[in-house]
Formats: sequence, C-alpha cells, structure tokens
Amino acid sequence: AKHCPIPFPEVYFSRAADEAVPVDCYGMEWLDGKSGLFALGMLLQSKRKRLAFADKVTGALHSIHECTNDRFGDTMHPEFGSWQEYYKPFADEVFAVAERMNAEGNLPDKVMSAMRAAYKEYDVIFSEAPTRACLIHGDLNIANIMIGKGYEITGFIDPLNSAYADREYDLFQFDNLTGKRFMLREVYLEKYGASRYCMQKLAFYGLWNEVYCYIKSGVLVGLIMDPLVKNMYRRLNGS
Repeated sequence: AKHCPIPFPEVYFSRAADEAVPVDCYGMEWLDGKSGLFALGMLLQSKRKRLAFADKVTGALHSIHECTNDRFGDTMHPEFGSWQEYYKPFADEVFAVAERMNAEGNLPDKVMSAMRAAYKEYDVIFSEAPTRACLIHGDLNIANIMIGKGYEITGFIDPLNSAYADREYDLFQFDNLTGKRFMLREVYLEKYGASRYCMQKLAFYGLWNEVYCYIKSGVLVGLIMDPLVKNMYRRLNGS
C-alpha cells in the first residue's frame, strides 16, 4: 500500500478457520464507494473521461511496479532467480490438474483444447524473460477498483497472490469484465511499453488464472472463461 498513491484498506485482523467458524476471515478498513463493476454510469462517460480514469489507474499500478526486488517470488520470501523458475511450476501444475479434470468430465473440452494449444507454445510465448522482479497486485480488475462520489477512485482492494513478478502479469485482468471499456491495458502499454509476446502472455496468464480459480472454487464462470478461451486462440494465431 505504501508504494501506491491510491489507498488500500488496512487489514485490522485475520482469523483462521476452526470448528466455530469453518472459513478463514479477516477484518479491514472501510473504504467509501462501491466496486467499479457497479459504477455503471462510468460506462457512458465520454472517451476523454474514460481515458483520464485509465491514466490514474495505470499510473498508480505502475507506482506499485516500481517497487522491485532482485529475486522473484512470494512477497515475504522471494527466492527465485528468474520469473520462469517461479511461474513454470505453477503453470505445469494447473495444466496437469486441468487434464485430470477434463478426463473426469469436469472441465469442458473447449477449455482444455485451448490450454493444450497454448502449453505447446509455452517456450515461444515466454522466450523473452522479464529482467525486473516487480511488485504486483495480482487481481486488479475493474471490480477491485473502488469508486466514490463524482466517479473518483477511492481505493484498490483484494490483492491476490501478490508477488515479485513479471509486471505484465498484472495486465490481463484489465480486459476482464467491463475493463475493456476503459482501455486500461492499452493505456498502460502505451505509457510503459510491452514485451515482444506481451499479448500472448496476457492471454496465457488470463486463461491459466481462471482455470486455477475454477480448480480452487469449483465454480466455472462462462462469462469470464469463454472470452479467455477465444482470446487465447486469437493470440496464438498472431492477431
């Protein structure tokens, strides 16, 4: 939070699951506003205002990315000399579990086929290694941007799997839900640059993340998954 000009809620306490309350939970600071996903009036704003919003969001995210480490990995104990040392085992595990779920009839063939096609091209997609281990939010989609009165940004919430990582990992979430309306990903890349296979990487990150979430939750959200599958094929075809 200290690296970002936009507030994050302070966490006051956490509580592990037990017999009385069978889920982990935590309490945090209240931030005014509502999720950007439900600030529907913003969708009707002029392109100039939507780009101004994107400029604020991407500038704040880049401030987080400017916090770097000489190692990749978990924020508490980064220990890997390269991004692929950290990310590849995760990608391999998700792929293996997905294959098993597909064989059991619990993951649609269309999702598995896209994963197989992408996995086959893994070495090409990730051939340009990131040289900086940047702090990432991990889940900055439009739903995790809090919007207050006058459509002002009041906070970023709900980091997920934050790490010192490839900074481009943070960008695939910009295209989820209604994020494309605000051109968040385009604005970030225009301001701060992109790697050679950036769009292929973002498609891969997005698909693997959603399958990972499905593995963990058991809930497959077609509204999110279907566009990710289509985008993966699109990027593999070079468009």
